[in-house]
Amino acid sequence: MKTVASHPTPLKLTHLHCMVLKSCCISVANFKLTATTHQATGDLMQANGIMFPVKRSLFLLLFFPTCTFELCTDGTPKECQDAGFAPGSNLAGEGFDITSMERKGAFVLDMNQWKRKDQACTLCSNPYMKNRKQKLPLSVVDWRPTHSCNAKVSSRIYKSSESLVKSTTSLIENNWKVDLDLTNKDKSGSLMFAGTHSKLAGYSMDKTKSDKFSFTTQGASCEYYSYRVSKAPTIQKEFLDSVNQLPKVYNPQSKATTEYRLS
Repeated sequence: MKTVASHPTPLKLTHLHCMVLKSCCISVANFKLTATTHQATGDLMQANGIMFPVKRSLFLLLFFPTCTFELCTDGTPKECQDAGFAPGSNLAGEGFDITSMERKGAFVLDMNQWKRKDQACTLCSNPYMKNRKQKLPLSVVDWRPTHSCNAKVSSRIYKSSESLVKSTTSLIENNWKVDLDLTNKDKSGSLMFAGTHSKLAGYSMDKTKSDKFSFTTQGASCEYYSYRVSKAPTIQKEFLDSVNQLPKVYNPQSKATTEYRLS
């Protein structure tokens, strides 16, 4: 066969990654395939009905399997009973003290509930644990393994304890201030709540009281799993009971009871 073209036609495939779990996994990274047209007789490579002239010295033919693999499936009651929970699936339901930046050990969402009305559950294969089947709480959806590591160590310098504390609390993505009306009415200064009772804040403030200090932070990050909380999560019964016992009105008489319930 002959092919004639008036312009060179480069075909580049760069950073092509195919990750299909189990037996149908092909990974091709950072390769470049260039098809150069010419006036003379040459070989033709056909892909999806399109003819590409290819040099004799560069012939790369990839066969991609047409299989599929579901990461999460419905498990039988027996499978669900025997399976453990997916790593990190309980973190979203745990209470977090925004002032001390510490996990409280008390749960707002019930992350032990996994059984649906049909006695089944959602089972997901964990590629980091030899594709072991692990169950998800009812309040967790879209669980995925997402291996992402930043090899570079980040480093920053802070001139004050306030800027250091603000940097650590900036990692909190949810809007915890919503409906709390925490604005400074007289605007005589800025209000800080997040992280003000943390160990980091105590350490940095003690240092700045005695002398002038600057602070350096270094860190690296890795992400292995991701998920989100469902729109209708299962609320922990103990938390609901505590909310129902809160005083209807916050005043000097109910202050002690309210603070006890919220602590």
